[in-house]
Amino acid sequence: MLLSIKTYSIISKIIGIKKVILQESQNGQFFLTLPKSVVKAKKWGRGQKIDIEFNERGNLELTESKD
Repeated sequence: MLLSIKTYSIISKIIGIKKVILQESQNGQFFLTLPKSVVKAKKWGRGQKIDIEFNERGNLELTESKD
């Protein structure tokens, strides 16, 4: 589910713009921890499948997987 700009603006105002830190595990994998407020706003939970892709501006975009 992609967010429209209007929906994104509303959610941004509710949860605020969040910054996360790119981390690296001991086995060399990189990961981000999503703030709880973002997960709750999206109504996601543990085990949620998320697609990661680049948008037209070259930014990462996270979307709920349809699988």
